[in-house]
Amino acid sequence: MREKEEKMREIKFRAISHDTGDWVYGWYAREVTVSFIIEEVVTKSFRDVGCIEYKKHEIQPETLGQYTGLRDIHGTEIYEGDIVEYRDLISGIKGKGVVKYENGSFCIDDGFKKAFRWIDYVVEKKSNVFDNPELLGDE
Repeated sequence: MREKEEKMREIKFRAISHDTGDWVYGWYAREVTVSFIIEEVVTKSFRDVGCIEYKKHEIQPETLGQYTGLRDIHGTEIYEGDIVEYRDLISGIKGKGVVKYENGSFCIDDGFKKAFRWIDYVVEKKSNVFDNPELLGDE
């Protein structure tokens, strides 16, 4: 009998680098009053062997978002703070909202209601609240 293969959920974060203004991805760390993303970088040595290095990026903490473990219809990773368009598979209702973490779960907040049952939705990532807040309109 074959045992069921277990897959660990990938825990990672993203934030805007304090120094460059670019998005950085990796693990979150905090030292007293400064927040960081620790990025894993795979490099090649002279014998073409992969080596792992770690880069520490000071971040703008207000831009920190955790990976939901989910991807949109195009395979793009979805993080807290992303702006997504969705279609409810049951009712057919379409909407747009922001991905948030509330009550121990990720949800889509469209300003009126919060959708926690991702299995009922087709989701497409459009941007995020930091790069394109205007996509939310008057919300």
